[in-house]
Amino acid sequence: MERANLDLRREISEAGLTLWRVGFEWKGINDVSTVRRFRFELSEQEKAEVRAVIGKLKKESGGVTKRAPTQQKQKEVKHEKTD
Repeated sequence: MERANLDLRREISEAGLTLWRVGFEWKGINDVSTVRRFRFELSEQEKAEVRAVIGKLKKESGGVTKRAPTQQKQKEVKHEKTD
């Protein structure tokens, strides 16, 4: 059985975004609700709405994700500041 909305999941991943962020911008729903919505194939209209959100977020971020640094990176940055 193929995963539902695989095309959208790939587009989100390729844009460097997260599913929860797209869901929040799309419907104002949290990550758990977004995952539940994506379990079943969305209608073409809903897919178009999601694609518009992906485009908007990608444009806002300049195609770069704004993820927090990993714990290791945070330790390195702290260590550099104290030296």
